[in-house]
Amino acid sequence: MKQYKTDVYIVDDHILFNEALTTAINQRENIHVSRTFSTLEACAHALRERRPDVLLLDISMPDGSGIDFCRQMISEYPQMRIVPRRALRHPQGSRCGHPRLCPQDCFGRRTPQCRALRLSR
Repeated sequence: MKQYKTDVYIVDDHILFNEALTTAINQRENIHVSRTFSTLEACAHALRERRPDVLLLDISMPDGSGIDFCRQMISEYPQMRIVPRRALRHPQGSRCGHPRLCPQDCFGRRTPQCRALRLSR
């Protein structure tokens, strides 16, 4: 049985960002970052063994297209929620083609997708 209501993986090539976001999220009672990855390949490998509830994904990664990775993960793991980072600034950010995706700044909004992806309450 999971100890937390919401388990999170973070994928970002900026180590300091990963650490800062992990610290901020882990201060909440019902949400926990269990793993962080600096490459898409490392994340894909880990997802074969265990999937989180939410994947926070930087779509601008050095080892591949975050958009393509996002599409692949949606296909392979349809129950996992994916929150792309930098979606509003990336020219392909809204083209991933899945209604469960949500740009990073939407958590204060009240759209159905944002309510579904809200990390904790």
